[in-house]
Amino acid sequence: MRSAASGKTGHRREFILCHEPVNPIALKEAERCELTGKHVRAGILEVCAVTGKHVLPAELELCAASGKRALKRYLVPSSVSQARILENNAIRRRRGKYCAPAEARNLWLCDHKYHPRGHAHVRSYSDFN
Repeated sequence: MRSAASGKTGHRREFILCHEPVNPIALKEAERCELTGKHVRAGILEVCAVTGKHVLPAELELCAASGKRALKRYLVPSSVSQARILENNAIRRRRGKYCAPAEARNLWLCDHKYHPRGHAHVRSYSDFN
C-alpha cells in the first residue's frame, strides 16, 4: 500500500483511511481530531479558541463579534441579528436571550450596556473596552 501524503509504501496494517480527504496514509502521518476521533492528514485540524482542542474545521464556527473560531456549542445566536457569537462575548438578557456587544446600546445614565429589545442587567460597560 502507498501513502497518499508522502508516497511511502508499507504493509496495509501500517495505514489508515483518512476522514478528510479519504485516502490511505501512514498512521505516523495522521493527526487525530480530539472531538470526533477521526484521523486526517497533518495540517488539516484547527484549534478551538475556547478549549484549545485540535478539531476538524467543520466542527468550528466563526464568532461574529470577536472573529475567533470555536466549537459550535460555545456560540449562541443573537436575538437581534441571529449572528452567532461566543457566549462569553455576548450580552445576556434576564430571559436568556443574547446580543452582540456592537448591537447593544449604551445608556448614558448608568454606564451599563443593555440589550436593545428590553432592559436587562448585563455587565459593566468597561468589560467591553
